[in-house]
Amino acid sequence: MTSDHPMRMRRTMGDGSPVVAGESGVRQAERTEAESVAWSLRCERWFLRVAAGPAIVLMALAAVYDRGLANLGLAVLLLGFFVFLPLHWRSVIRDPIAWVALIFFVWTPFWGSSLAESYPEYADLVRSQTQTWLKVLFLPMLVTGFWLVRLPRLLPWIPLLIATGYLVRVIVFAEWGMLERIFSQGERAEFGIVATHFGLYSLLSLIAAATAWRTIKTIPSVPARYVLKIFISMVSLVSLLGVVLAQTRSVWLASILIAVALAILVARGLRDKNSRLRTNWLAVFASSVLVGMAAYGLSDIVGARLVQHRETIVGVLSLDFEGLAYNPIGYRIRAYATGLATWLEAPFLGHGPGIDQIRMNTIDDLKMRYVAHFHNEYINLLATYGLFGFILFGAGIAAAGRRSRGLIAGGQGYTGVLIFVMGASFAIAVFSLFGQSFMSHEMPFVIALLGGLAMAGENIKADRQCPHAA
Repeated sequence: MTSDHPMRMRRTMGDGSPVVAGESGVRQAERTEAESVAWSLRCERWFLRVAAGPAIVLMALAAVYDRGLANLGLAVLLLGFFVFLPLHWRSVIRDPIAWVALIFFVWTPFWGSSLAESYPEYADLVRSQTQTWLKVLFLPMLVTGFWLVRLPRLLPWIPLLIATGYLVRVIVFAEWGMLERIFSQGERAEFGIVATHFGLYSLLSLIAAATAWRTIKTIPSVPARYVLKIFISMVSLVSLLGVVLAQTRSVWLASILIAVALAILVARGLRDKNSRLRTNWLAVFASSVLVGMAAYGLSDIVGARLVQHRETIVGVLSLDFEGLAYNPIGYRIRAYATGLATWLEAPFLGHGPGIDQIRMNTIDDLKMRYVAHFHNEYINLLATYGLFGFILFGAGIAAAGRRSRGLIAGGQGYTGVLIFVMGASFAIAVFSLFGQSFMSHEMPFVIALLGGLAMAGENIKADRQCPHAA
């Protein structure tokens, strides 16, 4: 460090190597930054094990059972996301879903406050609807996907966790008197929520149970596989009964279409791989017997539900809308017309969250005030956010859907996840033609999990990553 000439004085680093003036400070800053990043990554890994993983499990279990617990799980995920966002901000800002979420996150409260000023007597309603839309429109999906990407071993179990939460709801809310009215008097099954939404969640649970068979094949323990098979069979039976007893026509339609699609997939599997011939035929036979027994035993309930509105159904199919009766189908047709008229008043940017209920509460036809909303999620989305918001929403869903293709490369456990995401999304899409699924208190968590599973597919690269893959 000393020299007989000031200009020849040299400074050395800890290893004794000479450096030019100022280089020591740069290296020290880089070292400090690297240590800080390493420490942050260790904290993130700790958060994954201790908080994020349990929070996702809690949200999946409570998604269709207890929205309070589901909110708690989502809150933990949101907290962790914003804490560790500085580590991953570059990848996040390149994500189109993040931009879609940001646009809706800013747009929704602003549009809600504008609508509340126009209808001050409905300010509380608008505030409540604004909160619901914020939970639906991509931010929870983005956050859930952010953590599921880092927890690939958890992916195959999410559908079964959702189905387990459904079974817990049925057990908790079941009463002998209610069951007697359902089976003897034809009362619609509800189990603590609206019958239409219970029917939809029954179908989602049935799809989850059906695809879980692919996941349990990856478990090496034979006794554990048998236990899970018994449990999944029980969930399947309860879910199938729920689909029928909820008496929701849109759910029946979605069930038929999904059953046809699954039959085609099974037929392709039978043709492509002879080694699985016996197993697949047994699955087809067992499913056919189960559906046949349910249809025969509950034919009176299904038939009565369809015959009840036969004349109205025939009139709608023949495009005769004059003099429609004020029954569930007639109400829906009139609600569709009201929703479309509302959208055309502000076709590009819409009115804001809550316009559906405001418009139905102030409609001139007093009989229509019995209807709470437009009974069509697509029309409601157009009336709320206009054509621009409708296209933006579709772009976000398409971006998540493209990522789900990566699940194909993950092996049979992840393929089951892909089938669940596709089947559940299709069921919600069909249901949304006849009802407003997004405004259900449970649906934001289901959408967040479905979108998160799809987004996580981007990082599933090979079959060896499948948990316990054989």
